[in-house]
Amino acid sequence: MILLAILLDYDLDIGSGGNDLQAYIIGRKTDPQAKALSEGQAAASGFINQAGDLIADAGVSNARKASSAASGPAAFTALSYGNVRYETGS
Repeated sequence: MILLAILLDYDLDIGSGGNDLQAYIIGRKTDPQAKALSEGQAAASGFINQAGDLIADAGVSNARKASSAASGPAAFTALSYGNVRYETGS
């Protein structure tokens, strides 16, 4: 069996003729562990989407309030909480 690019498993039939070595593909299937790659990407994109929403909403608003109230550099925070479950297929 040959593993190609961690996504496909090939079953081979290997034979020889004279000085030649021959390999024939007799089967191919997707590796079950390959879905872990797409599940990780789905979870990461959900996290990035939430972070972008926080920055665009409360982050910018709090930064404006902090900068207008101070005469120099000012610190600000933006917090979010919740319970989110992403269905990625596993």
